[in-house]
Amino acid sequence: MRRSAGGWVVAICTLVVCPLGSALGGALDLSLDSVVDISGLGFNSVGGAAFDNTTGRLWLSDSTGTAIATNLVVEIDPTTGAVVSSFDASIVPNLNSGADAIAIDPASKNLFLFSSFGESAAGEVTQSGSLVQGFAGSNDAGAATFSPGGTLYTLRQDNGELQRIDPTTGAVLSAMPLVGYAGRISAADFDPVSGNLFAYGDATDELLEIDVNTATVLSTTDVSGFLLASAFPTGFAFNADGSKLFLGRGTGAGAAGLIVLNVAQTVAPEPASATLYAIFAATMMAAIVLRRRA
Repeated sequence: MRRSAGGWVVAICTLVVCPLGSALGGALDLSLDSVVDISGLGFNSVGGAAFDNTTGRLWLSDSTGTAIATNLVVEIDPTTGAVVSSFDASIVPNLNSGADAIAIDPASKNLFLFSSFGESAAGEVTQSGSLVQGFAGSNDAGAATFSPGGTLYTLRQDNGELQRIDPTTGAVLSAMPLVGYAGRISAADFDPVSGNLFAYGDATDELLEIDVNTATVLSTTDVSGFLLASAFPTGFAFNADGSKLFLGRGTGAGAAGLIVLNVAQTVAPEPASATLYAIFAATMMAAIVLRRRA
């Protein structure tokens, strides 16, 4: 069930068929949980982030072009920052400047790495750091994530174009321009609660909720007040139940601290709320009329 501003949405959905996901899009209600020290990783910046629902571990990658510090992909305990494992991203052919985006295949648990800032390289790697395959290029991916059903999506870092990717070849299967946002995209993940895609808008320091069927921005959530730094790149990921969001943003201080946010609820936008209320009222009126006729 989608998080909502009030219990009445739950009541309505027991009486009528409610559309899920995009129709109930809404801004996230965030609060600061903690800032985890990850300065020991030696990152120039956090380029990508992906949460493994099986292990409860968070994968992070070092990034930012030729100024790369380590080129590492690191598995950490997200509550303490302790390193569990790591490998060099150069295991992927021509990936030498750090992965700008990471995605975890929900079936195989393999990592898909994309580097677009200063190079075009991408590939699939096991969590132990063994190369499965390299791809012809990164398709300018600044963000990458798998849907819960196993579909691989990337968003172009220069204009946010939403791309559906063939995970066996790295080829673009379909592409749609974003509707409602123009600018660089640097991270993405699916919200486990709503099932909707969220992406990071660099131009506004907002999380953009996106309908993957139309590439339309459904809502925006300002995260600027939580940031340690505000500069490209970014990595963020939800935990398994969607109650936490892990965010790394920018170089310097942004690479030294992992921001952990509590995700309490979402607030349904007024048009959607009004529509649902109208359906609810009409349904109740029809029920009353039928009872009186009986």
